[in-house]
Amino acid sequence: MNPFIAGQHILLTSLDTTDARDPQWFGLSNDRNIAFNSPNMYRIPNTPETQQEYFRSLKATDFIVGITTHDRQDQLLGVMSIKEVCRYARRGHHATIFNKSLNWNTKQVIEAHYLVLKHAFHELNYNCIAGGSIDQRQSVFMTGLLGFQKEGIQRQLIYRDGQYHDCHIHSLLRSEFDAISATIVEYLKS
Repeated sequence: MNPFIAGQHILLTSLDTTDARDPQWFGLSNDRNIAFNSPNMYRIPNTPETQQEYFRSLKATDFIVGITTHDRQDQLLGVMSIKEVCRYARRGHHATIFNKSLNWNTKQVIEAHYLVLKHAFHELNYNCIAGGSIDQRQSVFMTGLLGFQKEGIQRQLIYRDGQYHDCHIHSLLRSEFDAISATIVEYLKS
């Protein structure tokens, strides 16, 4: 995995079809405790074939990154993606899964989100990034620490394990990201 964005605490590495068979990434996407809350993880268990299918579905403006640390580039801490929803409105969808050893409030997690959002807004020229979670705590993290605004709840959006689950939706505009960026950078330096 070759890093393409380096932060203070983490490295973001570009993932491709060869990584789909990597036991670390494959393990993350098949761990029910990690992937269950993500509305994007419709197929659990995933197979190498469904991972390859996912990569083939990506557009030029979509990206998916692995998250590692400077001292342990061989250990995958998580995977984040931004997928284009509407090219004309410059709107994307954000998805994240992290290794269960990470606490969502760590500087590594906050920096990973910050770098991915910065790339999406300032390099790919998105205007809005939205996401969601079955777990309300993850949505609170996104709104509390990263400046996302709560959009609402899509009732019974996800069907998993014989039950329907609500999805807590949140979004962030480029102007909101720019307004909170300095605060996030200062926090990461502390």
